[in-house]
Amino acid sequence: AVRMPSDSSALEMAWQRVAPLASGLARLRILRVAERRQAEEIARRLAAGEDFAALVRSLSVDPSAAKGGDLGVVRVADLAEPLRSGAADLAPGGVSPVLETASGYVLLKREH
Repeated sequence: AVRMPSDSSALEMAWQRVAPLASGLARLRILRVAERRQAEEIARRLAAGEDFAALVRSLSVDPSAAKGGDLGVVRVADLAEPLRSGAADLAPGGVSPVLETASGYVLLKREH
């Protein structure tokens, strides 16, 4: 029997095969928590190699948490500050520093 990958790993594999996005577009994930201390601890865990989407599902308070923080493809210029600045210079696979917003502390990951 052929073992099919889980939906999330199949999706990840598909994203990696997609042609580069047009300039100014990025596929982003978001992780939002209420406290800076928690966001900084998550940033350390990410730097140590933990999976962004898994941490989002278990820790994020953002409405996108059930989808691993997936925001889809967004136009970076359309994001509100400080998300716009945080996303602007991210290379694929990159994670932003902790960003302070009116609704908590955010980490962004650029998937593609």
